[in-house]
Formats: sequence, structure tokens, C-alpha cells
Amino acid sequence: VSVLKCAKLTGGSESLAQTFLRADPQLTVAFSSVDWNHFMRFLMFALSLGCQGAMAALPPEYQNQDDLNVIIEFIKEHPRVIGNLQRIEFAKFEVHFEKDCVLHFGRKARMTGSMPGPAAPLEFKRSTCPLD
Repeated sequence: VSVLKCAKLTGGSESLAQTFLRADPQLTVAFSSVDWNHFMRFLMFALSLGCQGAMAALPPEYQNQDDLNVIIEFIKEHPRVIGNLQRIEFAKFEVHFEKDCVLHFGRKARMTGSMPGPAAPLEFKRSTCPLD
């Protein structure tokens, strides 16, 4: 079976096979003895492993929007906080209410791993005053 026919049968491109052959004509013997089904399956598997890093961090505007929504929903759920709201310090993930009360938000704990990914969701951590 020729390299070009194998490339067509397995969904590869003719130009890719031709490029391999032009680079080293001795590869013709090696390519003709390869089980192309297994080779293409392996190639697709190997390529898919490289795509797992696609779950990257959200762009800042979307991450900020998600974080702000968490804070606002929490404020809405607590009448004492919304009734006495002073300010939101977004950079510190803090909400100030009443005279000296502060809500602290932070990232949920993530499982440690070697793969990067989106930031962990924001969650309520503690308050310096009772919420009820």
C-alpha cells in the first residue's frame, strides 16, 4: 500500500505524506510496513493528550464577572448586609457593612495537580460580625 493511499484512507493529507517522503526517501520502506490504522489511532491519541491544557484560566473580564456575581448574590441573601452595605473592595474580595463589619471571600480549595486550569470559584470564608 502506498503512503499516499494510506494517507487518504486514514484521513491524512496527501501533502503531509509527500513532505515525509521528500524529507527522507528511505522512509518509503518504513511507511509501507506500518499498520496505518494503529499508527493513526496512536497519533490521534497523542495529539489529544496535548489538548488537555485547553482548560485555561478565564479571561479577566469573565473571571471578574463570575466573582462579582458570587459576592452580590451573597449580599442579596443577607438582609443585614444589604441593609447596611458600605463598600465592596473587589481587589481584596471584601464587603464592608455596618460600622466595622467585614465579609471575607476567597477561592475554594482546589485539588493540586500539574495541569493548569481555571481559577477555583469564589466562596464566602468568614465575617467579622454575625450575619443574622
